[in-house]
Amino acid sequence: MTDFLIRTFIKDSENINNRVVRRSYGAMAGIVGIICNIILCISKLITGILTGAISITADAINNLTDAASSVITLVGFKMAGKSADQEHPYGHGRIEYITGLLISLVIMLVGVELFRSSIDTAINPSEIDFNIISIIVLIFSILVKLWMSLFNRKLSKKLNSSALHATSIDSLSDCIATSSVIIGVVIGMLTGINLDAYIGIIVACFVIVTGFKSAAESLNPLIGEAPDSEFVAEIEKTVLNDERVLGLHDVLVHSYGATHIVASLHAELPANIDLMTAHNIVDELEDKIHTKFGCEITIHADPIEVDRKITTPIYTDVLKSVKAIDQLISVKHFRVTKGYAKTYILFDLSFHNEIDPISHAKAKETVIKTLKEMHPEIEFIVGEKA
Repeated sequence: MTDFLIRTFIKDSENINNRVVRRSYGAMAGIVGIICNIILCISKLITGILTGAISITADAINNLTDAASSVITLVGFKMAGKSADQEHPYGHGRIEYITGLLISLVIMLVGVELFRSSIDTAINPSEIDFNIISIIVLIFSILVKLWMSLFNRKLSKKLNSSALHATSIDSLSDCIATSSVIIGVVIGMLTGINLDAYIGIIVACFVIVTGFKSAAESLNPLIGEAPDSEFVAEIEKTVLNDERVLGLHDVLVHSYGATHIVASLHAELPANIDLMTAHNIVDELEDKIHTKFGCEITIHADPIEVDRKITTPIYTDVLKSVKAIDQLISVKHFRVTKGYAKTYILFDLSFHNEIDPISHAKAKETVIKTLKEMHPEIEFIVGEKA
């Protein structure tokens, strides 16, 4: 069904980095959510009024707020698809994260209201007229919500959208909430015991927790979370596949929405090549990464000394100072780069599992101090690698 909707309503559906295509996905998801939730709200509201069950009526109100969330999704994707302007040179893609956060807040508000009404019903219980029709309506609701969860989950993975992911989680939580209501209805029909209010309290707590988790997922990219490690590894692999690059460091990735990623890194190139060659290498790598990953990237060329007459004696001193601390420590990624006024030695220390992590910083401090005494004219920059 999801694939059918995509084929029918989304033109050029595979071009997910295109703002217009992405906006079309958001519009489709929003309209589907509005239609489904309004149908469920009306059917549950009628059932809740006829039976007098607060849990069913509350579930209907939950569907109404879900319809409102779908409207937020619709508007959010439309705004996120706006072109960059003078005030927002990196585009409006982060509005998707704000949309996901708003949906999460709506979920939590619904949970709080449901909790309040359930407490009132527990204090002042009323007689409920349970019947088979209410169970049929609730089972129908679960099936629809399960499909909506899978539908939004598939779209969220395809678009890498936190807003649609939040909607998917919300639909799944509705399935669990409605299942709890069914359990309460069945127990009431079989035993005459009225668990309506208590089921409502359980459902409310579940909805609040779900909304809180969803909000955290939407808030992280707004605050500035660490980039996806696999994405960074792919960028590093692409750069290092070029035989002219000796190494790289200081990879930075910033997300301005799922379709706008800005990155930068330092590529280590032989110091004996001319400036024009280094510039061409960097340009080629930037074009290759932009084509492959669709992200903007700036690469800084770091000249690395490759003359063994210069590097070997210093490397020997580095190795001696490290091994004097512990034979289990290894030296990795050793390189020498010359600036206008100073020579820089960069390398990483790799510690064996047997070495206490607290000792790592002390070991690096000792190594730098020893090397500075031996080579005061050199600046040593020491990192740490697994």
